[in-house]
Amino acid sequence: MDGYVNKKDVFNEIVDSYHIRTDIQFKALREALNKVPIADVVPVQHAHWIEKKHPQYPDICHNKYFCSHCNKTAPTYYLDYSHEIISEKWDYCPNCWAIMDEEVNE
Repeated sequence: MDGYVNKKDVFNEIVDSYHIRTDIQFKALREALNKVPIADVVPVQHAHWIEKKHPQYPDICHNKYFCSHCNKTAPTYYLDYSHEIISEKWDYCPNCWAIMDEEVNE
């Protein structure tokens, strides 16, 4: 798997590490970095589910799970073919696409 970096961060690191100070050096570095193809990537968000009970009917209503990143809910239960309720938490948030792998210290 490829790793992705921010070109601006790479540019600044090279300038600082190699003491680039002249306009010719800056131009050469900028041209070299512009030759590198870019990838359209999105930063990965990590989150966890926050379980909340129904305020009026905690014993008979299903709990809701809220994403710790966007604070929106996701469907957590459904009826299978035999009409039994199946409860399941998603591995990601269907609203913000955060991956639910964040560890929670309680």
